[in-house]
Amino acid sequence: MGDVVKHFLNPIARPHYHPFWMVRATPNWLRAISAVVACVLTLTSAPPSAVALADPASSPSSISRMPRFSNGSRQILGLPEIPPIFGRIIESWQPTDRPAKGLIIHVQDLHTDAHVQQNLSELVAYLNKQSGIALVAVEGAEGLCNTQLYSDLPQPEITERIARLFRDEGLFSGAEYYAITHPGRVMVWGSEEEGLYREHLDTFQQTTKDTQTIQWIRTLRAALNALPPEKHPKILRTLAHLRAVYEAQSDNEGFRRYFDELKRLAKRARVDLVAFPHLNTLNEVYRLFDRIDMRKVEQDRQQLLAQLKPRLSLKERAQLNHLSNSHPTNEDGDALFLRSLAELARKHKVLRKETLPRALHDYLTYIVLRGRIRQSKLTAELEQLEEAIALASCKTEQDRTLVRLSKRLELLEGLTGLSLSPNRYASFQRHRSELTPDALRSSLLALSKTLSAAGPA
Repeated sequence: MGDVVKHFLNPIARPHYHPFWMVRATPNWLRAISAVVACVLTLTSAPPSAVALADPASSPSSISRMPRFSNGSRQILGLPEIPPIFGRIIESWQPTDRPAKGLIIHVQDLHTDAHVQQNLSELVAYLNKQSGIALVAVEGAEGLCNTQLYSDLPQPEITERIARLFRDEGLFSGAEYYAITHPGRVMVWGSEEEGLYREHLDTFQQTTKDTQTIQWIRTLRAALNALPPEKHPKILRTLAHLRAVYEAQSDNEGFRRYFDELKRLAKRARVDLVAFPHLNTLNEVYRLFDRIDMRKVEQDRQQLLAQLKPRLSLKERAQLNHLSNSHPTNEDGDALFLRSLAELARKHKVLRKETLPRALHDYLTYIVLRGRIRQSKLTAELEQLEEAIALASCKTEQDRTLVRLSKRLELLEGLTGLSLSPNRYASFQRHRSELTPDALRSSLLALSKTLSAAGPA
């Protein structure tokens, strides 16, 4: 691995833009065929890993990491310039003391997400066409994933529709879909060693069956829950209720209400959002989102185009037409179009000021800022903000001890319940010395003595 160039790409999920009356339901006969063939096709489904994009009113679990291109990542050995609509380079490396002998592109994607897997299919197609990349390694399989079995079926149109349905249902990865619908272009290869994979899986499963540890954690949780409600800091009860209400809601506005209430609590506790860069960016995104009038955006766009059109060369017109037609309903495509429009307007002195008209400028800023929000960072900052609010709102040391103890116990419950995100696992590692049975038992005993001495509230 030391002699190859490595790139890390992050494909972007495409949000739903089509109104419901434009979305055709899958015919029953096609679903029936899919159900019959599913037993065979699922044997090769092994989607790789990572993230998705959503509108700003979505929950943090659906907000994508959308890192930008670094300045030096476009001219790296063997890698064509990746259109932002397909993905973003978030990290790259190549040897400096000797020539590189190969190229590895590590793609991070969201499992079973239809829009991410569609984008992954197009990314594989783009890399195959531009760089001749013909080997796609996937996890969860060993050796050759024989997609030719499906490519050789007699009716390619029906094969494509079924493969697309299975991709959208999470049974195929985007790479497998592309390999099936474009036979001979790429080889899908399982990069796992089955014996070693199963050995690690068995060890992991045995670890999670450590009933003594799980029982100890449950006992600790029961001890905390046994405390009278009035002994729990009010802010903990408020935050717990706030999160429970948010998690019980399925509409996009649920997260917005949760976030607005969290901001109000932070302001009251004098916790500054500036310490949480992704939340601060999200706050600005919402501010712009509320202010943007898309009718005014379109009016300004059409007016600017009308003023600019007589001055454009044929090449410049073709450039704008290409950007407009490539991704007509995608916000990232809008950003590319508006940047190009602004550059041409400045070049031909159509803009009276250096910036775009207010509505267009706000819309472009909104897209750019939204693109900087990374889901994993946002989730981590939400948890950190909740804890910061809780600690800042506590009036006594015993309240602060109870907050810390409750948060540490949540980490242990997440660890044994297999629900820790990478950021929460990093938090677990940071606080590991405080999460031993002796340390937690000591904290709980000290807390119990303090509460006993304080008597009833």
